[in-house]
Amino acid sequence: GISFTVETDGRLPDGTPLLQAIAQVDAVAAPDWYGINCAHPTHVLPALDGGDWQERLRWFRPNASTLTHEELDAMEVLDEGDRDLLVTTTAELLQLLPSITTLGGCCGTDASHVAALWAGGAP
Repeated sequence: GISFTVETDGRLPDGTPLLQAIAQVDAVAAPDWYGINCAHPTHVLPALDGGDWQERLRWFRPNASTLTHEELDAMEVLDEGDRDLLVTTTAELLQLLPSITTLGGCCGTDASHVAALWAGGAP
């Protein structure tokens, strides 16, 4: 599998829409699945259009923070974010992506964030 990160607008850091990035990889050598990592669920939601391509998304490792990658890179301490917002928006994302079978945590998360995600209706 291959994973991507997205910015706050749901596009890859170079501006490529997630759908287009997946199509480009598929045209060369299609992996069995895709994942999204290092992005808050509110950053992923704008990338989703309900298309069949979303069924290939199998795992998600969200950031706790809603800050941009540039803002996070400039910080000296990781932003733990708003845990309730992380849980509710991850639950929303999982409703739109029932193919997600693996859920973890990325920047700013710890075991308490992941436990809250699982308690909040994760797969």
